[in-house]
Amino acid sequence: MIIPCYNQAHFLTAAVDSVLAQAYTDWECIIVNDGSTDNTESVALAYAEKDRRIKYTRKENGGLSSARNTGLNIAAGKFIQFLDADDVLEPQKFSMQLQSLTVNQQITRILVYCNYVFGTQENIFEKVKREIPVHFTSNNYLQELITGWETDLIIPCHCFLFSSDFFIKDGIRFDETLPNHEDFDCWLRIFSKNPAVIFVDEILCRYRLSNHSMSTNMKLMGEGFLQVLNKHLQEKSYSVEILSLLKRKRLDVLQRYKRFDLMTIIEKFASRKILHQYYSKRIVEKLTVK
Repeated sequence: MIIPCYNQAHFLTAAVDSVLAQAYTDWECIIVNDGSTDNTESVALAYAEKDRRIKYTRKENGGLSSARNTGLNIAAGKFIQFLDADDVLEPQKFSMQLQSLTVNQQITRILVYCNYVFGTQENIFEKVKREIPVHFTSNNYLQELITGWETDLIIPCHCFLFSSDFFIKDGIRFDETLPNHEDFDCWLRIFSKNPAVIFVDEILCRYRLSNHSMSTNMKLMGEGFLQVLNKHLQEKSYSVEILSLLKRKRLDVLQRYKRFDLMTIIEKFASRKILHQYYSKRIVEKLTVK
């Protein structure tokens, strides 16, 4: 279990408490303080002093990927669970997912994932009704990951439970040069290993919706998404089919985020009464035509 934390001490308690509440108790939790300036350290140390299964380490601020990689360099378990400091797990998360793996004990590269719900920023246990495309619909996992990510497939990192072989034997790490979409980049490399995949159709995670998260900055997110796709288009080990899907996804992302940028411009100028309503309406209609 790896929990990176940067100035989120006010959420960290709920995250760690959800780990302590697990029905399955044979775990190790590594809290990585990514150079926080709040009281993350005191909160984390208090937990580490009470329970020896909880480890604490501090590093200079380097971003989410750097913090997760620090945890991966320390982790010694057979499986890897990621949990952002503002999210939580349901008590049966470990036990149900590990139970689903018992019939596949001889498979080294395996992962299991689950369903989840959204919670509000103020109260993660206050469910937000929102349709979420959470699971793969075929066995072509890498292909579906590429074509459906963020449109037909949205899976937060804490839904997964990964075999540690991906990170120990394969040496996979999060790309610290990416501004965002580091999870998508990492999952592409994991799924390119053709792993065994299991889906537990139970709500075992809660995801906190933030009013000020990076994901609300659509322009920045689009740029990061394209950076990942451009990176993988240079991957020589991919088949012609996979490269074709990556190119198609790149075009889709370009269109989707350009459309968002133009909508933002329309709203900005319309509020200043610079654009006539007629032109705003015509542009919006053109953009929304599929």
